[in-house]
Amino acid sequence: MLFFGIFSNATIDFVPTYRAEKMGSHLAIDPVALAAELNVKSLDSLMYVIAVDMDFDAIYYAISRITYTCQNIRPEIFMMIREKLRTQIVLVGYDVAKFNYERIVSTFAPHVDLLHLLDWTLPDTLESSLRDRVVQGFAPVDGSIFFADDRPRDIDISFVGRTDGHYSFRKQLIDRLEEAGLTVEVAGGDVAKLSKMEYADLFRRSKITLNLSWAAVGGSIDIHPFLENATLVSHLKLRVLEATCCGSLLFEDRNPNTSAVMSPGKHYIEYTFDTVVDLARHYLTHDQERMEIAEAGRNQVAKMYSSSVYWEAIRSRVRNGVSAWRPGTIRRAFVTKDYSTELREISMAIGGCDDWTV
Repeated sequence: MLFFGIFSNATIDFVPTYRAEKMGSHLAIDPVALAAELNVKSLDSLMYVIAVDMDFDAIYYAISRITYTCQNIRPEIFMMIREKLRTQIVLVGYDVAKFNYERIVSTFAPHVDLLHLLDWTLPDTLESSLRDRVVQGFAPVDGSIFFADDRPRDIDISFVGRTDGHYSFRKQLIDRLEEAGLTVEVAGGDVAKLSKMEYADLFRRSKITLNLSWAAVGGSIDIHPFLENATLVSHLKLRVLEATCCGSLLFEDRNPNTSAVMSPGKHYIEYTFDTVVDLARHYLTHDQERMEIAEAGRNQVAKMYSSSVYWEAIRSRVRNGVSAWRPGTIRRAFVTKDYSTELREISMAIGGCDDWTV
């Protein structure tokens, strides 16, 4: 049995799905909240102390977005944990459709055993260099929250997400549907905040859930994703899986990431800016056809993205050794006397061992 340390402050709550599968013991920690509670300034120090005291087999690090990771922990900490403690590190990357992403991943990747990305935006050059140390397009869906029920679906079309800033092109599509006389329930993002249960319930009430898979980065905000001159990046959003698990028929624009795991026309409906109105009208008036496709999509996601499938995939990679452990040289300039003292003081503050040196 593996002893997992799950470090997470994510909106995607990995802990319940791991606990539900009863695959092994674990300690779940929100290091950002714990550091604030203990008034610890260095998240680096806190994480290292916990890793030393608990002696995990593996650490699952899911802190916000990987593009922000450099703001709260340094890659040297991962290197120290792996080399000194021989603890394997699984680093999670979230919404990574950003121009500086390759640089960030390149910085951290050498110091982790497995890089887990929730989408498929990793550049080919970096994917080639990581080889078997990367898992893409994979996330657990919590079946205790995201499930279908027998209630009547009283919302024709829903959309959950931001429609402001560099996502303003999404509103153009929503406006197109509403101008055609169709009603779109918009929530989340800049419109109406939802709890996790309210979010799932909106999908359960929706006949059709609309998703726009493209993020506009570094370009004009006055665009929609079907213009050839738009600066856009496609990615597989977790809400695609969550909505589908709740039995809503997914409508998504053309996206190679989604079509790699589900089949358009069989598991969900692929639309364009020109066809979305006619397709929506068709499936809102052909209930049986809509429900059959939605059910096929739900079964596909359950087969590929259930929490049991997900955690077994991660655990098997860790258990079998995702990369050969190679002793390295710790940067002595990084491990200073003052830093060692700080670590020891923090260890004592959280009830850990006070008899160790860096």
